[in-house]
Amino acid sequence: MKIKQFSLAGAGFVAGIAMTLVTIGQVAPTASAAPTEQHGDGAMMAAQKAQVIATTFQLDKSGLHDIDVAANSGQPLPTGALGNVRRAHVALKATAWPDAMKEKATELDGHMQRLTDALRAEDMAAAAEPAEKVHDVGHDLSGMAYQWLAGAHVGGGH
Repeated sequence: MKIKQFSLAGAGFVAGIAMTLVTIGQVAPTASAAPTEQHGDGAMMAAQKAQVIATTFQLDKSGLHDIDVAANSGQPLPTGALGNVRRAHVALKATAWPDAMKEKATELDGHMQRLTDALRAEDMAAAAEPAEKVHDVGHDLSGMAYQWLAGAHVGGGH
């Protein structure tokens, strides 16, 4: 009885080692986001849509309206304002924007950098104008993103 169990365990062990060696010896193809003849532009379009959706959500949920109101009315900034702006800015810069939105995204990038610098320096006077621009241009870009995601022609503004 023990010999039979030992034989079965040994056979299983050998089979496992053999399968591992065969698997290790095979070369796995690398993944690529580049369009191929087999997949076309579908994978690229899906990735771009996912980026635009995630970044638009980040922009819409970053409290840019509240930061604008506070910075332009002398009120204290909302808790975490700098972190919210920085996270939204990183997402904005990491996104492969569709051609129709690249100019607006670049404009927002400049305003967000100025706002980040002012918030980091705790200079509310310097933060007021870029806070307003980030709020307004952020709305414009968000509106363009929703149009693009819905399949509509993307123009300027919301």
